[in-house]
Amino acid sequence: HMLSKVGMWDFDIFLFDRLTNGNSLVTLLCHLFNTHGLIHHFKLDMVTLHRFLVMVQEDYHSQNPYHNAVHAADVTQAMHCYLKEPKLASFLTPLDIMLGLLAAAAHDVDHPGVNQPFLIKTNHHLANLYQVREPNLEPDTVWSIALGPVLKPESCPWRNPCFRVLEVQR
Repeated sequence: HMLSKVGMWDFDIFLFDRLTNGNSLVTLLCHLFNTHGLIHHFKLDMVTLHRFLVMVQEDYHSQNPYHNAVHAADVTQAMHCYLKEPKLASFLTPLDIMLGLLAAAAHDVDHPGVNQPFLIKTNHHLANLYQVREPNLEPDTVWSIALGPVLKPESCPWRNPCFRVLEVQR
């Protein structure tokens, strides 16, 4: 009964989390992948999908009062609401939907619950791991680290025009 309301903005994620015994993210994503036809479209193995989703859920810190798996489930449910908006839904491919849901689900994985300056000042291992000494990385640095190697000009014909637009706007 509760999952029939998953497309409503007033969905009670805290009640859902209690009803799923703390497995709201996994349960929600399995349901949404099925609802959107992603399991069939991508021929996903349910056991493998479930294991992956459990890993994502477990990589959230339950003791974190905000950036936890319930928050991830809440953001994922909101993403589902956005993705089903008629003006947007007609333009989305199954890959767009899957990536949107997964991005929402994993957006705060392993978040320690503190901000970057705190991590730097306390010499936290995450600050050392990412070797970040400035409050914000330059957009070019973020782009090159995250997407640069993947999106070579020869493999993405739209990449060069996008870079030209970004360079003009800077």
